Amino acid sequence: MLNFNSSYLYLSMQAYFESENLGGFANWMGVQMQEELSHGLKIFNFVNVRTAEFWLRQSTQPQTEWKSPLDVFEEH
Repeated sequence: MLNFNSSYLYLSMQAYFESENLGGFANWMGVQMQEELSHGLKIFNFVNVRTAEFWLRQSTQPQTEWKSPLDVFEEH
């Protein structure tokens, strides 16, 4: 599910911003990560409660390096 992949990418962005000592950007990415995770769980629970089959796939490795903070926003 794309929401889980997005949450993982936002978490990676949060780690990048924390490593650059950009706490405000890191916090914002953390909020976005929680939102995507929440959306993914809502969809999962909706399907699961209705006894439909739900297949989770392994997430792809998110990007972990960027050239600059601006690069983070331009690429995603």
